[in-house]
Amino acid sequence: MTNSRDKGKRGELELAKVLRLYGYDTRRGQQFHGGPDSPDVLGLPGIHIECKRVQKLNLYDAMAQSKANAGEDVPVVMHRRNRCKWLVTMELSDWIELYREWEAGVTDMLQYLKEEKAAGPFDLYEEYQEAFNGITERRQKNG
Repeated sequence: MTNSRDKGKRGELELAKVLRLYGYDTRRGQQFHGGPDSPDVLGLPGIHIECKRVQKLNLYDAMAQSKANAGEDVPVVMHRRNRCKWLVTMELSDWIELYREWEAGVTDMLQYLKEEKAAGPFDLYEEYQEAFNGITERRQKNG
């Protein structure tokens, strides 16, 4: 039988490695006590990661644990089962804030590309314009 502490440690090391593959300088946190200074994985500023590498997970309990220890950071639960991909769970309000920041970046990029097009040909302008129009249409539909 696998020791749950060892499995948790392996999951945290695995998650840190996966996040490094995406280009983030992450490592396993120090697991002495809960709190904002001891997330399971360090290296994503502003995000408090609760890592769960289990077959059965009570997401609400895991999220409550992340929220209790997050301080001012955004609490997230990153989790996966055997032979499955990593998933991220977060509160909808935090996801909406993240999405709005992404959307604002797309708008800024579109404006930049529009200005560049005025100075000369710029192939990506039309692609970004289509993406932006799709976002705007979805936003208007959803109120």
